[in-house]
Amino acid sequence: MHALVIQTKILVRKLTTERITTTKEGLEDIKWIMGAAAAAAHSFLEGILSILIIYLTFLRVTQNLICLCQLLELQGTSTITMT
Repeated sequence: MHALVIQTKILVRKLTTERITTTKEGLEDIKWIMGAAAAAAHSFLEGILSILIIYLTFLRVTQNLICLCQLLELQGTSTITMT
């Protein structure tokens, strides 16, 4: 992702220092920048969401185990000890 930022900065400098000969050429460069940024944002969000889903699943399982242990304690048949 860091390399993408550097490439984008270099391209922006290039676009501002050189004259764009045609509007079509300038639009192609802008589409390239936006496409690369969108791809990077998508992969970043995909990673964050997958981590979030895994941790929320672990949280749910832990809550269910704690609830089960408390139920067994109330019945007086607790063989599982949670510390």
